[in-house]
Amino acid sequence: MKEQILIRKARVEEAKQIREVKRDGFVEEMRMYGKDPDVFISPEGIAFEKDSIMNADGNQYNFVAEYDEKIIGGCRVIDEGEGQYYIKNIYIGMEWQNKGIGSMLIKFLYGEFADAKRWHLETPYRSYRNHHFYEKLGFKKVGETEPEEDGFYLFQYEYRR
Repeated sequence: MKEQILIRKARVEEAKQIREVKRDGFVEEMRMYGKDPDVFISPEGIAFEKDSIMNADGNQYNFVAEYDEKIIGGCRVIDEGEGQYYIKNIYIGMEWQNKGIGSMLIKFLYGEFADAKRWHLETPYRSYRNHHFYEKLGFKKVGETEPEEDGFYLFQYEYRR
């Protein structure tokens, strides 16, 4: 199955489908933190996705993982310059989680951005599966964001080559 998964650049006309996969992949976490998962598929969310894919700043890269011509996951990366890359998000549709697709995406990014010296990302503090996933891939926890008013905060991870 993995050999049939294609990773490629996202297209603007796929914004709605991408947001639906993000919602599907993050619905449990959103509810755990008291957030509305439908924010992903709102008109504003879809417009945001289109803007991100169009990449007005020239430093964002959006990729999708596709199986049988269906988007099943993807990621967004921001090039911060001088070999520094921020993984804004990795998302996998619920039925495709725990099948190695997230690892495929990370390995794809390593190859796509061979100049990278440092990768960093943030993930919610109670997202234990994410913590395990990133640590398994060699990321180290390096900090935490300041808690928001509702107590929500993020763990900060990095990977250095």
